[in-house]
Amino acid sequence: MAKKRPTIKISPSVTKGIIILIVLAGLLYGSYRAANSWLVNSNYFKVKAVVIDPSLQFISLRDVDFLKGESIFEIDLKKVQRKISQKYPQVSDLKVFRRFPDEILLNAKKRYPFAQISFWGKLLTLDEDGVLLSAANKREASLSLISGLKNSDKNVRPGFPVGGRDLRVAFIILDEFNKARPNANFRVEEMDASNLSNIVLTLTNKLKVIAEEDDIKGKMRVLGFLLSQRELDFEKIKYIDLRFKEPIIGKK
Repeated sequence: MAKKRPTIKISPSVTKGIIILIVLAGLLYGSYRAANSWLVNSNYFKVKAVVIDPSLQFISLRDVDFLKGESIFEIDLKKVQRKISQKYPQVSDLKVFRRFPDEILLNAKKRYPFAQISFWGKLLTLDEDGVLLSAANKREASLSLISGLKNSDKNVRPGFPVGGRDLRVAFIILDEFNKARPNANFRVEEMDASNLSNIVLTLTNKLKVIAEEDDIKGKMRVLGFLLSQRELDFEKIKYIDLRFKEPIIGKK
């Protein structure tokens, strides 16, 4: 014969306590829903202004005006950030955040053109990090033009970096040259980076400089020193070859 299971008796005080907890939980949930509804629908928390960092005045207000009148709590900041970043590749480190009670702020850095590249039949403008800013319609005289790139993927998109070892080497050369050059009269007009053992720079005075990927910083310092020498007649110099221990100066 099966044994009877003992009956568990719950005292009236415990039952009363459970009921009170359930009622309190319901009241708290109801209060939360009511407070949330008030916050979301209150005019006090409706977005009245979108404040854009002064360096980003190229961003059209039409791209952010849709935020006005929306509840500041319901705006998807990441979605807004993604939309602006995709449309404006010249924006770097974009941050979109709330400023209570009724403003959305856009803070960022602007990417500036650093160089142009001739790439798969296109003329592209990049910033100093190699990020594609735009496809250019014409050659920008103030920017160095790099050609002969072979190591980069041709499927590039605005706002994303153009990869490739050859481009990185070319950018290091430009950066170190700009640091070492004695004055603004000497600037890299063009660079052929098709052979990293025989990189050819054409300066604005049409002087040819031959370099390689090894010890770029040291070689650019040597070049900067040579370009500062007043006794050198650059009208009579055809090229400067920096690939050897002592630079070779070729006469016309």
